[in-house]
This record gives sequence, structure tokens and C-alpha cells, in this order.
Amino acid sequence: MSSKSSKSSKEPSRREFLKAVSGVGAGLLIAFYVPWLEGCQDDWIPPPVEGAMRPNAWIWVDTEGLIHVIFDEHEMGQGSSTGFLQMVCEEMEGDWKKMVWEPVPTDPSSWIRTIHTGGSTTIRLGWNPIRTAAAQAREMLRSAAAQRWGVPEEECEARENTIRHAATDRSLEYGELALAASALPVPDHPPLKGPDAYRLVGSSPDRLDLPDKVTGRTQFGMDLRLPDMLFATVARPPAFQGSVRSYDDAAARQVPGVVDVRAVEGGVAVYATDTWAAMKGKEALDVTFDPGPNADQSSESLLAHCKEVAREPGEVARREGNPDRAMERADRVVESAFDMPFLDHAPMEPLNATAHVREGEVEVWVPTQVATKGQATAARVAGVPEEKVIFHSMLSGGGFGRRLNSDDVEWAVRVAMEKDVPVQTVHTREDFMTHGFYRQATYHELRAGLDADGWPVAWTHRVVGPGPQWDLLDGARNPPYRLPDFRLDYHMEDWGIPTGAWRSVGNTHMAFVVESFMDECAHAAGADPFQYRRHLMREANPRLLACLEMAAERADWGRPMGERQAQGIAAWACFQSYVACVAEVTVAPDGSVRVDRVVTASDHGIIVNPDAVRAQFQGGVVMALTATLKSAIHIRNGGAVESNFHDYPILTMGETPPVEVHFVPSTERPGGVGEPPVPPPPPAVCNAIYAATGVRVRKLPVEKERLRLG
Repeated sequence: MSSKSSKSSKEPSRREFLKAVSGVGAGLLIAFYVPWLEGCQDDWIPPPVEGAMRPNAWIWVDTEGLIHVIFDEHEMGQGSSTGFLQMVCEEMEGDWKKMVWEPVPTDPSSWIRTIHTGGSTTIRLGWNPIRTAAAQAREMLRSAAAQRWGVPEEECEARENTIRHAATDRSLEYGELALAASALPVPDHPPLKGPDAYRLVGSSPDRLDLPDKVTGRTQFGMDLRLPDMLFATVARPPAFQGSVRSYDDAAARQVPGVVDVRAVEGGVAVYATDTWAAMKGKEALDVTFDPGPNADQSSESLLAHCKEVAREPGEVARREGNPDRAMERADRVVESAFDMPFLDHAPMEPLNATAHVREGEVEVWVPTQVATKGQATAARVAGVPEEKVIFHSMLSGGGFGRRLNSDDVEWAVRVAMEKDVPVQTVHTREDFMTHGFYRQATYHELRAGLDADGWPVAWTHRVVGPGPQWDLLDGARNPPYRLPDFRLDYHMEDWGIPTGAWRSVGNTHMAFVVESFMDECAHAAGADPFQYRRHLMREANPRLLACLEMAAERADWGRPMGERQAQGIAAWACFQSYVACVAEVTVAPDGSVRVDRVVTASDHGIIVNPDAVRAQFQGGVVMALTATLKSAIHIRNGGAVESNFHDYPILTMGETPPVEVHFVPSTERPGGVGEPPVPPPPPAVCNAIYAATGVRVRKLPVEKERLRLG
């Protein structure tokens, strides 16, 4: 990553890159197109584009034999860059030590597709296009070797970055063949390896990004240092709809290191020679804020509003049969209401971005999941064309969906416009936790009509909460059970509170609500919760059923437990993956809950890197247990109450249970990995709490007072 802040620091654009590598001696370049979500389908065919294929990714074999992969997915600790290169190396029969991951372009506007990393899509989007492109490169290298030796192509074998001809004991390195291969036609339908032939896919080689992270060479957004750079932080209104009424900066300007204080749109910026001085200067500011129109807004008032709204039918999202009539005929009706809080992403690296605004041009450095959106935001704020924004996508210390928003870029450019040098705007944890883009707070009312044997004959689910609709209803339209008469309706609200995609999006609240309520139905029917789900899932979702059965078997479901100890079970399907979870808990006499063990079983189709998936599950379970037992964002006086880890705690190492991760073998195409681990643990834990205490948990985080003995 360049540290210069001038035009010369711009890395080659897509067009410049193509021009550079297409010259004599450059090697073999395979261009291909990786689509957005439609590409996750097995029968997806690239749409025709008049005049050109319009690629957005490349495999480049240089004359030294290095295999470069140029793609735009953001690595934020999930290990997807390693998995992506494994797919290329596998199909090309390459040498793992010669694989190179290239950075995303510095002009996202020149990229054909939107650069956006989210939705657990990196591996499942790339699965077909990247393997096809790698196979094309392999076949062209084989053809080049066959022509050079004058032998049939089928006698040439690709292995370990080399083409070999066994009959004559000859071999050529890929680098020696790259130029000749580049002159050959690209095969349309190269043969792809089957699962039985995989050597690298399904294994866990060392991650490519870890050595530099361990040794400290990796540069995250906050590590960036540029010549003459200033640091800034911004005092912002505590209320979401608030504004600055007045301020006195006299004390702030007396703080050593503070060089300036400026009013900017939405706040007051303090500029300094280092971050500490900027933060101390902000503390010294005397600012009066106007709370705005929602000064009386609170979590309690929002919940009361939701309950009032839920009295009336909402907009129907899905209806099957006639659930009202079926409910009237049911032998028993089960009813429950659930209250889910706002949640903050709380990534370890605070929100930050660096910008340098020059005459007619902007340069930005930011750890982001959305480079295209970030570039467009910078252009809008600075009033320049998008192609005049040089955009460096830095590595980020955690995202979980928070970095899908470009407020970091907006603030950085806005603040930097006041100066003629680069400015790094850093938001304290208090800043970005109280001004987050939260997982929605939602309210749910569910009713199930059961027949004489206890099986559901009717199911209704009403949801109230902020949009967008996809986030609000994610996963609720198609629960993984046979539910013959069904209705989902909703009231979509706008409370003026920023919301965004939290890891696994709406599946986090929907899995908790549906799986908790399904447990209630099982107990109302006098049935074992595992067997009850098993029966209802058999026809509706066989792949999830296999996970459910494996989780129950590996956890020794139903084994005897101690006093106020129990097991709970839950399962969920999302992002084309299937996960079941068994949690074991102990509830102390004072009501505190200890999770003793978590067992997961999942089906992700073909697993490219098992260790990476296990790591995602372990981290996902910790995040899920944190949301179950500890964390929530509450609203008071129109703003967020929680501001840092002292009042938004996360699970500690001592509180983290053993997490067993098991995989159901599958040869289906890969499904998502980063988000599916999060939805099942909360309902599994709360179902276990009920089994241990007889107390139902319908509001998170768990309130220990309700579980206290005596």
C-alpha cells in the first residue's frame, strides 16, 4: 500500500492493469466474471454483454511462475482470501507457495460489478467462475507444452506448477509456458476436477494473511501514516436526530498537540498531531447540543408502541392456506410474544478513515467492506466525479456488517476538506457505538394451533420493527418445518434510529423467535424437542434434518443432567447453509447462566478450508452467546445508552464454553460460512434454560433476576 498522498500513488486501474500485463513477456492472463447473488445458483449462466465479456476478476500467471489472483473481496479476518486461492490452486494444479492475492482496484468505478463483501458470498459466488477460469488456464498451459514438445495434449499432465510428459521424462514450469499459452485460444468448457480428485480443497493450508499479522507487518486502517498527516476526532450529538447548538473551543485549543477546531456538518472536529491529543481536545470542548425531535424516545416507549401497533393486522409477507380457520379448529392454541433488542457490531478496530482532498481530486484510505459505495460517498461529499477518487481499501480489524456503511468515509472527507494535508479521522469506541448502524430491535407475536396429537395445523407470526424488509423478515418466510396453514405479516417502522446488517442479518432475531416458539409447541405437545423437530423437518428440509440428527448424536442428547442443568436444541438454514446446535447450561441459584458446552453440526456443501470454517463457528458462537447473555443497546432520550465494553460487555475467555464443530459430509456446491453459525445458539441456550428451570426466555439478553431461586 503506497504511503504517498499524490497522484502518483494511484495503483493501476483495471484498464491500465490489462494494458500492462498484455505486453510481451507478461505471461498468461485469464479474465472472468464473478456475479452477485444470482451466481450462487447451480444453473446460473452469465448474461450476454454486447461487445465484450466485461470481466471483473483475473488469474495471471507471470513469467516467474507466480499465480496472481485479482479479485475484489475484502479480507477482514475471515480467511476467505486463502480459501479463494485454494480453489484456483486446486483447479490449476498449482504450487501453493506461488499463489499471490492482489489488492482491490484503487478506482472502484472502473470495476464492472459493485465491490461489496457481505452475505457470506466470497466462496459460494466464486465457486463456479473461479474454478472454470483456473481450469482454462491449466488447459492452455497443457496445450502450450504439448505444442512445444510435439506430443498429444492428453499425454501432458499438470501438477505442482509444472507440465510433465511422463513418456519422455520432460517437464516445464508454468512460468516457462505462460507467454506461449497466452497466444492460444481460451477453451469454453474445460474439464473441472471432481471432489474425489481434490488435493487442496478440503484441506487446511496455512492462511496467507496470518504471518504478516503475527509479526506486525500488516497495516490496518488505523496504522496508516502519511507525510504531514493530521489526526481528528469529532464531537457529535448524543441523540440520533440531534444537532450542535453552540460550542466553546477555548479549552480544547489549550490541549498540547491540538492545532485547530472546526465546526463541520453534524459535529465539531478537533485536529491534532496525534489521536490522543485529538481525543483529549474533544473532551475539553464545551458543546451544547439540541436533542432533536425524538428527545423522549426510549426502549420502553418503543416497546409500548410495538405492542399497540401489533394489535392490528400488518402487510402480509407470505400466506399459505387459511390459518385463521385452522386456528379455530385446533385442539390447543399456543401464544407467545418476543422482544429483541438493538445490537451493535462492536468490531475491535474502531471506525476510522484517512482522506486527502486536493484540487479536483480526493484520495481515501479506509478499512471497508464496500469500496464502490465508499468511493461514491467520497465523490458526493467532495463534489468530484467518482473516477477522481483514489480509493485504498485497507485491511480491517473486524467488520461483522458494520463496515458495510460508508459513514466512516463521509466523516473523513468532510473533516479533511477543511485542511490541505491528509487527515485521519478516528472515532472513539464511544463515538461509533452510540452512533452505530444497529441490528434492528423487533417485537414478535406468534400463535400456533395444535391438533390432538400436538402437531401444528396453523402458524401465524406478526413482526413489528424498522426496515428494510429483507433485514426485518430474513428467514421468517420459510421456517424449516412443515406448517400447512401459515401467515407472516409485519409492520415496518421508521424510528429515526440507524440500522444495518448485523452478522447474519434478520436471521439472528428470527431464529431465536421461531426456534424458541417451536420448543414451546413441543413442550405443549408433551414431546421431546428433538424428536418433535425431527418429525416436522423430515419433508421440509432434509439437509437441516441431517444436521439436527448429527448434533443430537454428538451431544448425546437426552443424557442425565444435574440439578438446574439441561440441554437445549435449535436449528436454522440461511445463506445456503444448514446448522443445528445443542447447548448445555447450568443455572446458578442467583440466576446466573453458565453455558457448559456447545455442539454444532452443519452442512455447507463442499468445504474448501475446514480450519477456517471451524474458526468462523467458534467466533460466531461467542458472538451469539454474547448477544444471548450480555449485550444490548438500549435507547434513552433519543440516543443510545451503552457506549463501550463496560456497559456493552462481551463474553470473556473464562466464560467461553468448549465449542464442538462437526460437519455433515456433502458434495453440494459451497454455502455461506461467516453468518450461519450465529442464529442457532441463542435459542438453543434459552431452550436449555427452560428445561433447567421451567422459565421461558422471550427477551434478550437473559435477565438473571427471573431465574433466581427464592
